Amino acid sequence: MREDPPFEKARQRAFRLLARRAQSKKELKDKLVDRGFERVVVDRVVKMFAENGYLNDETFARDWARHLARNRHYGNRRIETSLADKGIAKELIARAIADVRGEIEEREGIRKVLQKKLKGRKPGGLDRAEKRRLAQSLALRGYSWSLIAEALGKKQEGLFDDIE
Repeated sequence: MREDPPFEKARQRAFRLLARRAQSKKELKDKLVDRGFERVVVDRVVKMFAENGYLNDETFARDWARHLARNRHYGNRRIETSLADKGIAKELIARAIADVRGEIEEREGIRKVLQKKLKGRKPGGLDRAEKRRLAQSLALRGYSWSLIAEALGKKQEGLFDDIE
C-alpha cells in the first residue's frame, strides 16, 4: 500500500473521520471527495472499510435512529429524513425505525418533548396559539399530526397525565 500515496492518504483520512463518529458509506464517500480525493480512490477505500467491518449501513442506521429517538426525541418522519440524507436505503431505514420503536415508542418521545416544553403545565390548559406553536414544533421534530392531535387534544389512556 505504500506504493499508492493517494490511497494511503484517503485511508488515513477515513480512519480519522470514523474515529470521530460512525459514518454511512455515502457520508464517508462525500467527505473524502470533498477533501479532493479522486472518486476511484475513494471507492477503493470505502470498499476496503466495508469489507473489514468498519462501515456497515445497517448498523449505522440502527444506531443513528436510536440516537435521534432517545437523545433528540425525534419522530419517525424526521428520523427517516435524516437517514435518507445520509444515503441509507429505504428498507434499512424501515428496519432501523422498527427496531428503535421496539425500544422507545414514538408516544414516549412526544411525551418527553411536551414535558420539557410545558414546564409543569398541562396540554389541556394551553390556549389556541400556544397549542399551534407547540404543534408546529412537534411537527418539525417529525411527529405525525395524528399523534400531535392526540397529545394536545384529547387524552387517551392517561398518556400525558404525568407531564409536569
